[in-house]
Amino acid sequence: MKMVLRVSLREAGRASEAINDNWHLKKGFNQVETNVWEADSEFWGDLEDEDNVDELKFLVENQFGFLGISEDEYEFNEEEE
Repeated sequence: MKMVLRVSLREAGRASEAINDNWHLKKGFNQVETNVWEADSEFWGDLEDEDNVDELKFLVENQFGFLGISEDEYEFNEEEE
């Protein structure tokens, strides 16, 4: 399983800026499309572990919140590898 962060195209630029401004997010996500990032399981650990996923989401929500990116503009999805 992999954790995917999808951001609206409207906010993709600001999301990229937010991710690159935070060391944990920059190291913990790989950008695969303009508005899509995959969580790096080597960085975060087992992404089937709820604590690891909660930490990942918490960091994204806080960082995006600092830049005023609304929770309506992004979502997390679990996808098969």
